[in-house]
Amino acid sequence: MTGGEGRALILADIEGVVGVDDWRDILGSGEGYATACRNYALDVNAAVRGLRAGGSLDVLVVDTHAAGTNLAPADLEGCHLIQGPSILERIEDAFTTGGDALVLLGFHAAAGTPDGFVPHSFAVQTRSWLNGHLAGEPAFYALLAGSRGVPTVLVTGDGQTIAQLRPFAPGVTSVKTKESLSPWLATSFAAATTREEIESAAGAAYRDRAATSPSILEEPIELKVETQTEVAAPLVAGVPGMTRTEGRTSVFRGAWPEVWRAFVTANSLAALATSAGGSWYHGPIPGSLVERLRGVAGEAGQAQIGAYYAAQFSPPWGPACPSEAMP
Repeated sequence: MTGGEGRALILADIEGVVGVDDWRDILGSGEGYATACRNYALDVNAAVRGLRAGGSLDVLVVDTHAAGTNLAPADLEGCHLIQGPSILERIEDAFTTGGDALVLLGFHAAAGTPDGFVPHSFAVQTRSWLNGHLAGEPAFYALLAGSRGVPTVLVTGDGQTIAQLRPFAPGVTSVKTKESLSPWLATSFAAATTREEIESAAGAAYRDRAATSPSILEEPIELKVETQTEVAAPLVAGVPGMTRTEGRTSVFRGAWPEVWRAFVTANSLAALATSAGGSWYHGPIPGSLVERLRGVAGEAGQAQIGAYYAAQFSPPWGPACPSEAMP
């Protein structure tokens, strides 16, 4: 990556952040959302301090949660927040600018992890495997970086998230931020101590970045995608190169980045089929059902949206949301 020496990249998410322990807090309509965003910024700042102490001259940050509007630039210290309506564009901007180490901060387990906190893999309507290993967002991001020669040096989140990244980034340093027992609730460790650990680990991991190999899979890579719903399954099977195997599952075999493009297409189609609201990759669809519901249904509509997401985060891959945890 030309021009990336001395620059660290942080791809960040909110579910694995210290202090975010109720799944309703990750929703913009949740009572705890503002506090969750403050905790999010504090975790990012801890990582930035560590990276700077470890020798990074610049730090780029991409907020990958939902629309990417959860981090306010004024709350961040010593870094540059890349903004824009599309996750893919923000990430591409970061990688194009260049960096020599990747930090995955605040991530969550993959879809299909029944004891992980808010487990999903980008959109909530698919779960995926790469070469037989359950693959969530950290795996795909590590491989995106690895395809450009950039090692993933640190990951933070619950234990399930960390364990699922290991097959793709065996040399990664990790900081466990919480205990997750269900998709709906977690128990974070002490904030001050955990953020000190994030800061220290980030510094050490960045200093030792040359000893960590970039994440690269043996090719041909096998991508298996299972959809949550029947309506999405034939759309995913129609992605060029995909072959439907059984039930709601399709398989794609090829090289990177073709595997990544196939996954993005499949994941987006499944999301569109289910919600008709758009995709976090390419932004919302103007005039969509979800947009209209938000615009005209007011508070009642927000509650309906919360119940809708609760359904998406659970069956058929995990327990149903208990009524007391429903938004």
